[in-house]
Amino acid sequence: MKKKKIRKRSKRKLKLLLIDYESISREDIIATIKEIRERLIKHFRFHIGLENATSPAEIFEVILGIKPDELDIYKRDYWWRVLKNVMRKMRNEEELFIIHRGHKFFVLQTQEESEYYKGLLRRDIQGMVNSMNKADKWVQKKSWKKIL
Repeated sequence: MKKKKIRKRSKRKLKLLLIDYESISREDIIATIKEIRERLIKHFRFHIGLENATSPAEIFEVILGIKPDELDIYKRDYWWRVLKNVMRKMRNEEELFIIHRGHKFFVLQTQEESEYYKGLLRRDIQGMVNSMNKADKWVQKKSWKKIL
């Protein structure tokens, strides 16, 4: 019987994989998030504007050092949410303005791209207004009585 080769992971990869299990300190998590931010800046230097957009799989692999298909669906979803949260925080702090269009991510460059992004925001705001109206109607009609 042949022994199966176990592939060793680098410390960096292991550190990234362990964050979702409370096995490392908060300082290590913060350092890792800082590292992710730095890698995002380096990676997106080459992806300014829609014509230079990058794919989610490429972002995942370059930033985390792991191919998405190497992880089960739960870990992949967890890490994708971490990446999106870091990108959103960087956008809010005006450090790096990454947006997506379809399945492509890029740094905002032109007014046309800005208009596209504002259109997405308007759509989201309209959805929230609709939800607020539905909440008011629910209360006014006393719809909660339906479940009694």
